Amino acid sequence: DCARHAQELLENARENWDGHNVLLVVTLFLRAVFEHIVPSGSLEEESPGASSTSQTPQVQRSQHEVARVLRFSRKIAKEWVKKIGEATDRCTQEAGTQKLLAKTAAVASTGVLTFMDH
Repeated sequence: DCARHAQELLENARENWDGHNVLLVVTLFLRAVFEHIVPSGSLEEESPGASSTSQTPQVQRSQHEVARVLRFSRKIAKEWVKKIGEATDRCTQEAGTQKLLAKTAAVASTGVLTFMDH
């Protein structure tokens, strides 16, 4: 359910790269959710010698949904980097160019956060 809400937030923010903090916050939230999805009661039910990496189908589905929205977040970040780059090319003032380059770095960094090491 949180993945669906995150997707909606991203879709609403997709055309406004100036509000890149929405992309950052949603991405950080999704990473935290992805990393902390565990089967309910799994710690209590685990028997000695059992693998702690076993996951229920529901947990796997949840992780899959969160990963899907993280990929959508990455796609938006890539689109925004391209659009900001185009705006930077058109910019004629040094101060404006510097602001756009800083925004490019921020959005690109958010895109990098969508890659998981799992």
